Amino acid sequence: MWFNIIPPYVIILGAIAGPGYALWWSHYFFLGNHYRRGNHSRWDRVMYSRDWRLTGNPYVVNGLKELPDK
Repeated sequence: MWFNIIPPYVIILGAIAGPGYALWWSHYFFLGNHYRRGNHSRWDRVMYSRDWRLTGNPYVVNGLKELPDK
């Protein structure tokens, strides 16, 4: 019958979507943020270290209020 295709479909869908959701939750557990921030280029590494220096957490959104007044 047509409903015999449902179990293999669920298994294949879980095998494809499972690792993505597992990474999403592991990033939250280890990094405190659901999304990984890549440091592939020099600019990304500079911005990461700048955000870390200014706020102590590079994953928060930084606005003008985070910059120190001179």
